[in-house]
Amino acid sequence: MGGTGPAKRTQRRGDPRNTRGAVGRAVDTGIGSLLFVNKKKQKTLKLKISERPVLPLQIAIGLAGLVPVGAGLAGIWLGPAMLDPAIHTSAADSHFRYLSGLLLGIGFLFWSMIPKIANRGPAVRMLTLVVVTGGLARALGLALHDPLTPATAFALTMELGVTPLLCLWQAWIETSPRKS
Repeated sequence: MGGTGPAKRTQRRGDPRNTRGAVGRAVDTGIGSLLFVNKKKQKTLKLKISERPVLPLQIAIGLAGLVPVGAGLAGIWLGPAMLDPAIHTSAADSHFRYLSGLLLGIGFLFWSMIPKIANRGPAVRMLTLVVVTGGLARALGLALHDPLTPATAFALTMELGVTPLLCLWQAWIETSPRKS
């Protein structure tokens, strides 16, 4: 058909947007949005069409990100004294502050993905792999000789429980079918 008739209806059924009388076409971008191109006015409007809500995941990642950011800042500021004032060697202090900086960076990276979290699957999985690897190392320490403290239990819960669950949640949203 020619481009003079009403818009070709490639939008999904039940779509609340009204395109009656518009001259143009809707293009599914495949990344959770529709582009409606109006040939008459030469304007493009990007419209979201995801079925599963992203806001609760964004809030959860924002809240969970407080843990690495807070622990990272505390570790940078206090050094090993954050855990045990008796540790005061320069090598331990340097290493502790370095690892705290990595933790802070991980938290900032998670936070940086919040606005477009539905499309950040590879980055979320990569960061989750880093966090889970650290959690497994912490669990190995417990298996070898470290005592289980409330702080260690909380960290393990975040590293081996919460973070992988957030990753699965993100993947569920990313692969969800579009509204039909």
